[in-house]
Amino acid sequence: MILDTRQTIYKGVAFVFTSFVGIEKRANLKFQNALLERGLDFTATQDSENRLIVIRDKPTVLEIRIELPGPGLGQLAIIGAHGTHHGDLFEREAEAVVQAFNDTWYEASRQILNAEVTLRDLFESSYEHAFQELWMHRLHQPEEALSALGRPVLGGGIRFVMPPLDNEQPPCNIDVKIESYLRDTKKIFVEAQFGWPAPTESGTPMDAPEKLTIADKYVDENVIPFILGG
Repeated sequence: MILDTRQTIYKGVAFVFTSFVGIEKRANLKFQNALLERGLDFTATQDSENRLIVIRDKPTVLEIRIELPGPGLGQLAIIGAHGTHHGDLFEREAEAVVQAFNDTWYEASRQILNAEVTLRDLFESSYEHAFQELWMHRLHQPEEALSALGRPVLGGGIRFVMPPLDNEQPPCNIDVKIESYLRDTKKIFVEAQFGWPAPTESGTPMDAPEKLTIADKYVDENVIPFILGG
């Protein structure tokens, strides 16, 4: 794997919480104004009784979803797709979205039930086909061993599902997929999903940048060295 070719093609962070009063027209407009006040322009909105979606196409793609997954529950999801965010831009914009949300919906009695972060990255392979790098270089398996499957192998990979560490606070589940990218088999695709399932105390803030940074650091310091064999 060529280390300095990391290309992040997707970032997402989401929170599910209690004590949410719901989505109504006046609050929706207030939230949109709060986004504009914090420098977040948007291209389109979609609203219904249980959902508000705010979409921006440029200068970077950003999608904000506020939904009601159940009675008294709310969900805020912030998504940056298509690899248009660079550096910590998405983290800063996610923080601005959370602040706009707090400007609109009072947070003192809110309890976060769980939080999730998803990162998707591409890396250039050092081999002609990325699966060769994973199979032969990382797993030290002979290429001819695949003949036992009786069919050509277009791609494949490795998946790890990891529970929280002992005494980890807050506990975090991690699910990592490392595989050849079928749209371009010269690339290695990495998806890392992080889940914080333990409810927080009421009034705990939605710490989107912190959780995104934790996930990004884990990919840098754990997942990449694993792929390289270190």
